Amino acid sequence: MSRVLLCNPPAPRPTMRDYYCSSTSKAGYAWQPIDLLVQAAWLKDAHLLIWRDYAVTPADEASALRQIADDRPEVIVGLVGAAAPHDFAFWEQARQRTGARLFLSGDLVRFDAADTLARFDFVDGVFLDFTRPGLRDHLTGLDFHDGLALRGDAVEHVRPGPFAYPLPPHELVWALPYRHPFLPRRFATVMTDHGCVHRCAYCNSGRVGYRVRDEQNLAGELAWLADHGVRALFIKDMTFNADAARTMRVLSLMRAICPWTFVAYLRPDRVDDELARALKATGCAMAMVGVESASDEIVGKLRPGVSANEIERGVRSLHRAGAPVGGHFLLGLPGESEADIRRTIDLARRLPLAYASFNLAAPRPGTPLFQPGEGVADGSLSQTRLLADRLDRTTLLRLRTEAARKFYLRPGYLLRRLASAVGNGTLFRELRHGRALMR
Repeated sequence: MSRVLLCNPPAPRPTMRDYYCSSTSKAGYAWQPIDLLVQAAWLKDAHLLIWRDYAVTPADEASALRQIADDRPEVIVGLVGAAAPHDFAFWEQARQRTGARLFLSGDLVRFDAADTLARFDFVDGVFLDFTRPGLRDHLTGLDFHDGLALRGDAVEHVRPGPFAYPLPPHELVWALPYRHPFLPRRFATVMTDHGCVHRCAYCNSGRVGYRVRDEQNLAGELAWLADHGVRALFIKDMTFNADAARTMRVLSLMRAICPWTFVAYLRPDRVDDELARALKATGCAMAMVGVESASDEIVGKLRPGVSANEIERGVRSLHRAGAPVGGHFLLGLPGESEADIRRTIDLARRLPLAYASFNLAAPRPGTPLFQPGEGVADGSLSQTRLLADRLDRTTLLRLRTEAARKFYLRPGYLLRRLASAVGNGTLFRELRHGRALMR
């Protein structure tokens, strides 16, 4: 039995790196990293697991390295992300101090596994698909390492069809202060599919393929959570409604187990009234949707076949059903002018949104907008480039602040949120979240 450390490394701000996407938390919220949870499920029966997530138990790098050395791991499953500039240097030091074999998951390594393994000799393997048991089988001595790239063998082994995995050890992380802005304190992170069927140019989810989770396997995890008093879920699918018929089945399955409160990411252009009503009936606390921009011309080049009218129709279907909607917007897409961004701000104000997130458009690893050689360079990471080609960073930051203020400081919006927070008993959570968004 090996001592296995599962770790989200430290950063100056709470940083999430799971599911091939990395970002810093604006309001200090952090969820359980799904990569680590699923790998813990595969490893729990044969290994002693140690969980360290420095997004929720902050520490400087020196303190974290001392703690990891004291853990005496023989194997490390670690995360890296483009949002954190020192991850590779940190993991090199962790390897030196512990001698542990190091296996990494994250946006940068997933989409350039061969180069990562060739460049960094302290990395033993890279996860190409964290839902698969490749590491478990590799540690057992099997030649077939499903979903895991090793030095000299970076070819992805594929087993087609629905995927399933053992019950994740959720109890391993319950003592940690994970928080989500739209969920109660006790919640679990789960997934019902992997990857995405769409191939938006600014998102890497469609570059990992698309597979669905076996529904009975999902039902088993949900039933276990319900039996242990968990009633809140962060569904970490990149597109929960990628297949609308399957989404309806999953929602029916959820309702059959117990009442839930949940948050999920959805494509608004694939939401109709029937799905919106089912989401509300199953306890959707926030439907997070990608609006991106008000410009059909600009978004059409990056997200073919989707119009602002279709997005607005889906958002209004959710609103009519009573499901709160959170909109994500990208500011500074290629070709955007200041006037285009102001139209996007007006769209955000016009839509019936309970929440809006305004982010500067930056290239994500694995996408066509991510240039060769970007990111990994001499052991450090760089995320300084933005996608904007007509506006400078200072202007974009000013417009982002303006967008947040114009959206959140509307008297009518403030009164609605205040009434909702008082009625739901979430006033202090809403105030904390709002203060963070205004920074």
